[in-house]
Amino acid sequence: MKKNIEQVNKKVHTLNSNTLDSDKVICEQPLQIKLTFISKGVILDSLIYTVTMRTPGDESAHITGLLLADGVITDTTQMIKLMPENDENNQSNSWEVELDSSRKASLKSINKYQPAYSSCGLCGNTSLQSLEMKVLTRLPSNRHWLNKRFIFTAENALLKEQYLQKITGGAHSAALFDQNGHMIEIKEDIGRHNALDKLIGQIALTNTAFNYSESYVVISSRVSFEMIQKVLVAGIPVLVALGAPSGLAIKAAKRFNLTLIAFLKADSFNVYHGEWRLKSDDK
Repeated sequence: MKKNIEQVNKKVHTLNSNTLDSDKVICEQPLQIKLTFISKGVILDSLIYTVTMRTPGDESAHITGLLLADGVITDTTQMIKLMPENDENNQSNSWEVELDSSRKASLKSINKYQPAYSSCGLCGNTSLQSLEMKVLTRLPSNRHWLNKRFIFTAENALLKEQYLQKITGGAHSAALFDQNGHMIEIKEDIGRHNALDKLIGQIALTNTAFNYSESYVVISSRVSFEMIQKVLVAGIPVLVALGAPSGLAIKAAKRFNLTLIAFLKADSFNVYHGEWRLKSDDK
């Protein structure tokens, strides 16, 4: 059994009977992230940044995406080293990130020093100031580059590649597509925020030459404010969701010029902002 799937026993009840059976469920474990600040090869300080609940796997991508989204780093080159600290069961639930000492100043407005849970991407933040997005610039208004036909096929494409969801029914997913509707990368996790962090981190680590100005992310979940924030940090101009958007998510999309699409189905979707990026086959 893979490390992100567990086999458990269950009893199935119907109106007339009950039977013993087995089931496969998605794993959830803590991930502790420790930041160590270094200057000229000397350790100046070290602290536990956060402990977040997540599905094991893709730790390097997850941590990278989270640190980018939180503003701890603005580029992957600012990480000197990213490495696991194996526990007694070799679970690698604790990871250390070595950063240049200059990045410590970025923590002053974050104050994320408590547990964060897989259902909540901002539960670890202790200051409303950390929600500020003043440093983000508005996205370019490239017009009519995304064919609506590709949006309609995105849900099917997502479902085909959701390995954990197919087996357990307990995973969220986030996927990156290019302007031609080709899936570039997909990540899954029990937490929707984690899936998006893993996706953004993987993109940052491996697809440095990719043109993000004409790309879009599709998520299996609803859209809250912090999901918008993560996509904006990555510089991706379109977010498509199978679920509903929040009012604050829509306001953020308008503020930063993001195309926000939600309630995606095989034959319909809603555009809440940024319709000018879409085109039809006849355009």
